[in-house]
Amino acid sequence: MRSALEPHCRQARRIRTVHKFYFRCIIISDSSKHSHI
Repeated sequence: MRSALEPHCRQARRIRTVHKFYFRCIIISDSSKHSHI
């Protein structure tokens, strides 16, 4: 059961990392639009 769950956990961690990176990119692009800040 552990070995069956492991790939899913690894995938979830990767997805979370990608979401974090994507969210950061959105914040950067959003802050570049508001250049007056």
